[in-house]
Amino acid sequence: TATDIANNAVTNAKIADGAVTTTKITDGSVTNTKIGDGSVTDAKITGPISSSKIEKPAKIAVVAQSGGNYTDPVTAMNNLSAWCGTPSATNPCLLKIMPGVYNIGANSLQMQNYVDIEGSGEDVTKITGNAGTIYTAVVNGASNAEIRFLTVENTGAANEICAIYNVNPSAKITNVTVITTGGAASNSCGVWNDASVTMTNVTVSATGGINTNRGVVNQATVIMTNVIITATGGGFQNIGVLNSFSTVTMTNATVNVSGSGAIEYIGVLNMGNSNVTIMNSTITATGGVSKGVSNNASFATITNSTITASGGSGIYTIDNFGGSLKIDHSVIGGSNSTIIGSYVYVGNTRLDGGPVSGTVICAGVYDENYVFYPNTCP
Repeated sequence: TATDIANNAVTNAKIADGAVTTTKITDGSVTNTKIGDGSVTDAKITGPISSSKIEKPAKIAVVAQSGGNYTDPVTAMNNLSAWCGTPSATNPCLLKIMPGVYNIGANSLQMQNYVDIEGSGEDVTKITGNAGTIYTAVVNGASNAEIRFLTVENTGAANEICAIYNVNPSAKITNVTVITTGGAASNSCGVWNDASVTMTNVTVSATGGINTNRGVVNQATVIMTNVIITATGGGFQNIGVLNSFSTVTMTNATVNVSGSGAIEYIGVLNMGNSNVTIMNSTITATGGVSKGVSNNASFATITNSTITASGGSGIYTIDNFGGSLKIDHSVIGGSNSTIIGSYVYVGNTRLDGGPVSGTVICAGVYDENYVFYPNTCP
């Protein structure tokens, strides 16, 4: 019996291979405390260990090219009930996408409320597709859900293409690279927001449209922080950020709009009674009829920012009745004119380049030669 055998008397050398079988071991008799750390090695395990015997985190599905739960993120999200149940504030879930390029074709990856999508890094995880309308983009957002750490690309050739479309409030886009490319679509946009969205550490490149390219379109309350936006390639118009009937805050934004074929290049276009705040940002428009910021019947404030336009005016306001544009502690440059428009107020700012015209009030400004103007505009 066990009491007749001294501790450590039975060693591995005294037990013949295969002598101890499962029928000779009582269920539950071998516990964690009886197995020494490191004593069970790969060489001592034969046969497969089923997945049912491996403990896995709950509420997570893994998309991978091999070894995951799914190989397609669309299939994984469509099968949400199997691995998440019903997502909610008390039952949030995560779709984890491992490194690789996942081509979903003309499908859209429809996010779900309270289900985050997380890649493995913007340079190693890419979701690409050719979805054919703005409202059925490659990725469609959801409320209380975040997409992060990956790249989303639309290479479509339809009339209107978009990489990410948001129509549900309280969505988040974080550490994401957004691309529209291919040059075969009529019009392209990187991100289109029709509901409240927070964008942080996002890079957008819109080059896929033959006629028009728009980096980000906002028609809701949107917070943009540490964003880099590029729009180029359109034959008619390129716009970095279009704000329409929206409330938008842009902080540490870099916007570059350029090209050689388009008629009009606009860094930021505000219209439709929007309220826009731009802080610590750099906005550049180059080529054609370029406008750094175009403000149309909206209320905008620019602080600690640099706005330049070559081939046009740095700040261009049109039909600004009922709205206003206030600029403080900034640099405004335009090769033809720095400011054109009405209801524009400028304080402690360098006006570098062409003249100022319209109804513009200046207080403590200076020109490119550092000539000071205490209460007039250059």
